[in-house]
Amino acid sequence: MACLLIALILLYAAFKVWDHIDASEKKANVTNLAKAKDTSLTSEQKQKQKYDVLSRDLAMSLPLFVGTSSQEFVKGGNKGFIFSYLLGEDYQAFLEALGDSQNILFSGSQIFGSGCKKQACSVLKAAFLVDPNTGEFLAVILDNGKPIYYGLTEGMPVPGAFEKWMGVQIVERAR
Repeated sequence: MACLLIALILLYAAFKVWDHIDASEKKANVTNLAKAKDTSLTSEQKQKQKYDVLSRDLAMSLPLFVGTSSQEFVKGGNKGFIFSYLLGEDYQAFLEALGDSQNILFSGSQIFGSGCKKQACSVLKAAFLVDPNTGEFLAVILDNGKPIYYGLTEGMPVPGAFEKWMGVQIVERAR
């Protein structure tokens, strides 16, 4: 009886977290779309503005995603827009590289997710890092041992989570 009660309480808590995340994304989407309607901006400027607003808004709820699948996180709702903006034409390759994804976890105060291509883990890997304090999103695709960074500039040191994940210390290729 006590186990059933505990299970029901946990189920209710999970539902409430899911409901809160869904409501937050819908509210952010409505707010951000209204802000993006400024006609004086070019399409590219509107996309950048939308990316900036969504990434800041999402940063507040990031700890709720710890323990979920990295690939599902990247594909969902506004997060899909953020990653597709960040990765550009490489977004689909990034999703493919997260095919066998690990759960999202904390890396210090940042959120880290990773994965590798199903049945080709040694060939194609990907990871992302999000700083909830700044709303900064970073990503890397490791293709045959050669990293391509997104959100970093060349010559910058690689964040500790990426360094620990793959052992690369200087950004050589960035987009």
